[in-house]
Amino acid sequence: VLNSLCFSKLMHNCKNKLEGKTYLIPKYIEYTVSVSEKQMIGQIPYGTVVHGSNSDTITPAIWWTDHDRYRTDIDIHLNGRNGSFGWNSCYRNDSAKVLHSGDMVTADPYASEAFRITLEDDEVYILTACLFCGSNAPFKFMLTDVDFSRTEAPVNVEDALFAPIDMKFNNTRNMSIGFAKGNSFYFYGGELGKRITPDVELNNRALDAMINRVSNMLKLEDFITFSGGRVIRDISEVEDDVEVISLMPNSITASTLFDIID
Repeated sequence: VLNSLCFSKLMHNCKNKLEGKTYLIPKYIEYTVSVSEKQMIGQIPYGTVVHGSNSDTITPAIWWTDHDRYRTDIDIHLNGRNGSFGWNSCYRNDSAKVLHSGDMVTADPYASEAFRITLEDDEVYILTACLFCGSNAPFKFMLTDVDFSRTEAPVNVEDALFAPIDMKFNNTRNMSIGFAKGNSFYFYGGELGKRITPDVELNNRALDAMINRVSNMLKLEDFITFSGGRVIRDISEVEDDVEVISLMPNSITASTLFDIID
């Protein structure tokens, strides 16, 4: 009952602000409603899902440079209920549905790592970035739906589904970025322990908590619609004389999404 009352009040407060407005959100992304900058990965709210737009593959990738003149080694890991992938476990599975690009141990002038992920709908893996050596190192994260079949890092910014996100290890060596499910990626932060590799004993509990939390988050499209606004998925859906507010991921900031509900 309390949730229903809060939701009704929020809709009432935003109705005059959003009524009659048209927003463009691309087909491959479903934003959740922003509630706090602490619950965002860059400009993307926790719970937001990105679907592979052209294939059944999703490819998360990071890249970085040596920080403060010290060798900087950042690793990405995938951990699921039925296995783990990364430098300390497997680089691929038997069916090659998961493939790690390889372990890069220095970044002069730069380095990158990626996973090609092609999962069944019920397969779920948490993506974690870990700082093996270096201190408070920055890095960039992006998603593509580009396939690759060799042990190489296929980082091409032109293939990104959204602008690369600036991230940084702040007094930690372990951070979750989200989880892959099917050919989709859900943004969700946190930590799988404090070590330079994910704590696998925490993995299943974290997966259950993430999936449960995401399933109960309010979608931005629903919020806009309930408040009297309109969401289109392609610019061709709207008349020429209608003003369209773009929420394409390459053009938004955190404040762009907060302004809708504030």
